[in-house]
Amino acid sequence: MEKEKLKLYSDYDNKSAMPKTRFKLAHKLIIVITLLLMSGIIYLHIAPKPPLSSYYTSSTAVYARRGELLRLTLAKDQQYRVWTDLEDIPKNIQQATLLYEVSRVRWL
Repeated sequence: MEKEKLKLYSDYDNKSAMPKTRFKLAHKLIIVITLLLMSGIIYLHIAPKPPLSSYYTSSTAVYARRGELLRLTLAKDQQYRVWTDLEDIPKNIQQATLLYEVSRVRWL
């Protein structure tokens, strides 16, 4: 009689243990995948970005000793592009550019 009870209990334990292990394995897998995705997203936000000047080709400017522009060549896309620091651009031009960009974004 006791052997039958032990056998019944052991069968019951084996059957109930199987879904629990699958459930735990699925949860662990979901947690690992979520952590990998989150770490990838965080890396994309923290990783160093290339400078803005690397997206476009620029023109070649040749200056004289006193700072006079002697020659300006075209960029690869047939545009004149000279990299200028923000401090060298007048404030009214900066404000006009911002106002123009804001007016374009508002209507999109």
